[in-house]
Amino acid sequence: MSTPIETAGRGDLTAVANVLAEALVDDPVYADILAPGGDRFVALRRFLTAYLRSTPPSRLAVDLVRDETGAVLGAAVWERSEVGRDSALLAQIPYAVRFLVALGPRGVLRAYRVQHALERFRPVEPHWYLMTCGVRTDAQGAGVGGDLLRYRLRQLDDEGSAAYLESTTSDDRRLFDALGFVPGAMIQGLPTARPTAMFRTPARRARRSG
Repeated sequence: MSTPIETAGRGDLTAVANVLAEALVDDPVYADILAPGGDRFVALRRFLTAYLRSTPPSRLAVDLVRDETGAVLGAAVWERSEVGRDSALLAQIPYAVRFLVALGPRGVLRAYRVQHALERFRPVEPHWYLMTCGVRTDAQGAGVGGDLLRYRLRQLDDEGSAAYLESTTSDDRRLFDALGFVPGAMIQGLPTARPTAMFRTPARRARRSG
């Protein structure tokens, strides 16, 4: 049975940020954004909360799964890019105070440098960008992440929309490859992380007769 997926509401965003921060605290790209030392989970949670609450809702799609108690178990965050390499940070300038509180002035500069390096490799055509996907540690390995991604990709196939992401680990790349993403260049210009750019053209869906 497939995992029940639902769209996150504004009231879910704090819980989504908590789950994603727990799942991604050791991700190398986020490590390049966060200040060395300190509580990385807290810093990442603040950053993700600022991102989720600052990105215009028209650009954002957040899918989530709940456990039997109703708590968020996992989530996938997608951002729509209509004009190619349009900067997410530029779109969020009106909300810069939230990022300053979350990261501090030096952290905002680190985030800008990382974002700039990543965007150099993003496709110029319109696409949906997988900003992040994560599952609570007690549920990892049960296929929840794959269910979340397949849910959104089916919708993108129906729309004829492309998808793009950066993969940071070999395990992730195997999953994304199975979902139809094609690996491209290794992204250069980050302090330590070397993610792989991956692009997916919309799959052709069989036309329903009748």
